[in-house]
Amino acid sequence: VKIQNLENNKEAVVRINDRGPFVDERIVDVSEKTAELLDFKDKGVTKVGIRVLKKGEAVEDLDNDLDDAD
Repeated sequence: VKIQNLENNKEAVVRINDRGPFVDERIVDVSEKTAELLDFKDKGVTKVGIRVLKKGEAVEDLDNDLDDAD
């Protein structure tokens, strides 16, 4: 899925690999690295948008997101 921080429009493509989150009113928990890329690690939580990607779409988007993170 592509996750977008709605407060700053930063995006990251991530793979969902577990059944969480286990906290009420959260739709997704992300890794520490993803929180850094989306610029909310110190804040802890943020409002996000989520878009399901088609197979093959994720690789191209991931490359673009990593270039933007430099």
